[in-house]
Amino acid sequence: MFPSEKARNRAMALQKSIPLIFKILAGTGCFIFILGLLLKINNYSMTGRVYTNINGVEHTSYSVFYPGTFIMIFGIGQFTIFLILLLIRKLLHTHKPKDDIAFPISSNYYTPFNLFNSVNTIDSKYLVTVNGNWIDVTYNFPMNSNYKLSSDGRLKYYKLYRINNNRTYDEIDCLFYSNANLSNNFNSNPNTTILAKHVKFGKFRYRFSNKTFNGQSYTIDTKNLTNYMRKWFAERGYSEN
Repeated sequence: MFPSEKARNRAMALQKSIPLIFKILAGTGCFIFILGLLLKINNYSMTGRVYTNINGVEHTSYSVFYPGTFIMIFGIGQFTIFLILLLIRKLLHTHKPKDDIAFPISSNYYTPFNLFNSVNTIDSKYLVTVNGNWIDVTYNFPMNSNYKLSSDGRLKYYKLYRINNNRTYDEIDCLFYSNANLSNNFNSNPNTTILAKHVKFGKFRYRFSNKTFNGQSYTIDTKNLTNYMRKWFAERGYSEN
């Protein structure tokens, strides 16, 4: 299996943790700000002694510190970081449609065994591989060493689906940049060494391009692939986890 099971699960866990990180940033920022505000309202202060020696005579003075203001500033700073990260995330996804299509989940539930055995019903314009409890889906393009899906290398776009036992699946996208001659199937030749520049995981759902090979036009529309597979799973009683 390529990428490995470990790499897939690690990427999936990281992807699921991002919303939690955003919630923690926003929550702690608000909490710290409110704490500072309460301290300021109650005029909470900390007093310190300062000892000085003037002409051999020791003098004692007191300094008063109000931590509420500084705590409020710290809270505002943390919440600002959250807003900046949220804005960056929104800007990076400005090209995506407003919503994916939500398909009704069928009551005709397929067991994982039956689900894996039904992958041959997926449209032939997609190439499908079953790897353990994973279903890998990509475009069924012709194999040719000169055929490139991007200007910067031999780009392979895969959707990786992990099938769970509770009628759900987890989805992650994979962009694979290769400097080797590969077919469209990661596992088509187990004796072939895969030379990878790098592999990216994430939610790369919305990419579109047209390519022509031997007079035939091929379209990459990852939005359509996303919604096609979502419908395919829904018809078999599965929803995204």
